[in-house]
Amino acid sequence: MEYLLIPINIIIHPDADLIFAPYRAFENDGRQYPFYDYEGLKEVDTEAFCVRISRVKREIESLLDEIIEFLWEYEWEAEVYFERENDNKVNVSAFLFADEDSTADKISLAVSLQISGLHKSGDLIFDTEYDLCTGSLSFQTKGCDFEIDVDDIRDIFLECWSSVDHYVQIQNEIESELENEI
Repeated sequence: MEYLLIPINIIIHPDADLIFAPYRAFENDGRQYPFYDYEGLKEVDTEAFCVRISRVKREIESLLDEIIEFLWEYEWEAEVYFERENDNKVNVSAFLFADEDSTADKISLAVSLQISGLHKSGDLIFDTEYDLCTGSLSFQTKGCDFEIDVDDIRDIFLECWSSVDHYVQIQNEIESELENEI
């Protein structure tokens, strides 16, 4: 690791369509684990991490569209993994959870940003879980790498799930029609 980046804070500014994280940067003198022992390292100037909220939304929506396409085309019985990593800043990944009882099918989606460089998949910003049977969606920031208000995250990213809501609505209508025919 040539440089050690220690995030100070993460700032989400919806009006400016911006997520940024200022950090302190240190030049590594060859230490194997500089993140745990950076005392005495030379601090260098660097730019803050910065990404557009709209870009993160596009990545989420693109991955959810891919999942919906998969749901229309395939019957699935086990966990299915999806990942969207178009650059070295934004990583969106999701699991489809299947259970013996199809009423327990869920989409679990996580958003990570490459802020600190410590985690291969990025720093976890928030998790979501969507119940495909009930159409309920939950957002979580507990256990993530930064302290972010879950209500702020929900307000910003809730609309990304509209295609999944539409899919669930259509599925419910199809099931209702099939039940009425029987």
